[in-house]
Amino acid sequence: MVGWTGSVDPDGNIYNLVTCNSPFNDGHYCNPEVDRELDAARTLDTPADRLAHYGIAAEHILQDLPIIYLYHPKWLYAHTAKLSGFTPYPDGVIRPQGLQLK
Repeated sequence: MVGWTGSVDPDGNIYNLVTCNSPFNDGHYCNPEVDRELDAARTLDTPADRLAHYGIAAEHILQDLPIIYLYHPKWLYAHTAKLSGFTPYPDGVIRPQGLQLK
């Protein structure tokens, strides 16, 4: 069982979990085609350019199923009305930049 906060960037969500020589690849999954696509995506700057490589890698990963996700937590937040600038992110990590108490 793996707990992972993830990231808003696809690289942070998948690269370390499925590449052949990653220390976080607990299942020892190894598909050189996936590694090639993820490495290629890392060399590009724009999300649109990277998307094609992530799509090909995702096709392989969805066929091989090296990880089975059992659940996805629902993130609940509560704060005072005096707080402004809070933005929830899909990875659940609270980013304090821009927060202000009035």
